[in-house]
Amino acid sequence: MSPHLAGGSSSSSGSRHGAHASSVPLRRGLPLPPACPPSGAFAGGPAPCGWGCQCRGRSAAKALLSVAALTWLSAGGGQPPVAPSSVVSPGARGLGGARACGGTASSAAPAFAVARAKVPCRPRSAKGRRREPLVQRPQPPPGADASTPMVKRDLKVPLFYQVSFAEEQDARRAPEELDGSVLGGSTLRVVYNTRGWRKTFVNVQGVPRGISEEELRDHFALVGKPNKVVRFEDTLYGEVRFKKADDAWNARVTLDGSVLFNKVLRVELDCSTDFMNKVLVHGINPGVAWQELKDHFKQAGEITFAAIHGGPTARVLFQTRDAAVRAMKRRNRSKLRGTTNAIHVALPFEGTEDSAEVRVRGLPLGVTAEAIEKHFAECGSIASVRIEVEPLPPEFCE
Repeated sequence: MSPHLAGGSSSSSGSRHGAHASSVPLRRGLPLPPACPPSGAFAGGPAPCGWGCQCRGRSAAKALLSVAALTWLSAGGGQPPVAPSSVVSPGARGLGGARACGGTASSAAPAFAVARAKVPCRPRSAKGRRREPLVQRPQPPPGADASTPMVKRDLKVPLFYQVSFAEEQDARRAPEELDGSVLGGSTLRVVYNTRGWRKTFVNVQGVPRGISEEELRDHFALVGKPNKVVRFEDTLYGEVRFKKADDAWNARVTLDGSVLFNKVLRVELDCSTDFMNKVLVHGINPGVAWQELKDHFKQAGEITFAAIHGGPTARVLFQTRDAAVRAMKRRNRSKLRGTTNAIHVALPFEGTEDSAEVRVRGLPLGVTAEAIEKHFAECGSIASVRIEVEPLPPEFCE
């Protein structure tokens, strides 16, 4: 039997600092290479792998040694090839029973011990601690004060416009000719609005903030004379929760870019939960209710929850508790004058038993405090009306 395949070792093999490679204990019937190169082999600089004279990197060397040894055995076994001592890999150091640095090199090192020298590794300091990582951290721009903390980017709510025409035929022709056109480097989405009682205006999405009203008028003058241009902040968004995560992903793929009540939807997968079964929907028409949102998305899978958030929310404070209760009974699911969407009136989440304040949601964009106060006047004496806007998720901000 070849001495390289023997299971025993010489008398000096029990010491970690053996005098020769032949005294290194054999592991699993395979020979082990010498521990490290001869003393002064790298006198002109650090070791090629960057470890210096530290006996490190045992796990990586073991893995490479095992692969090379299995390749050698599958080729027929026998006496392993010999590599010159001048190219012995320092990565072969630190294996079980190997010598410390500064020992005598052996000319009987297997050739597969050289493989570790080709693998780049992270340098260490003289005391064995790691230096800075190979991937550098992002640096502040030139001329900036490094001591100044990074400032968060100011996120903007997207805008959408309603452009009305003098003639209904011009409004119907605008989506055919201008949907997908480019204005200010952005692609416009134009949809004819059939939701309201007027049939002469279109919804426009994707208009950059730098575009003025006159530039938008000139763009739509290609199909007809615009009569009025109204700008809104697109603050409404929906939440749709599915029973299965695959259904949520299916909704993200198939319904992103679909049209619901004359507006183009943008669908994003909500990654804030571990279940990954919820999507967020932006671009909702102010007149859309949560039932209509659910009906639009049920084609993707079974839905367990649907809701609409964002937009203007009013806080109406009455003089008495009885007036607030009366407002919830009489004005819930009612409609403001001149609008088509129903409002929802309820106590605030943080309200107490004796609270005289109600929360009003589902309000149309551009609603005023005077219109709300007039709508609730017959319920009781009103102390104040405050309009708030629920923040939009950052996924949909510009």
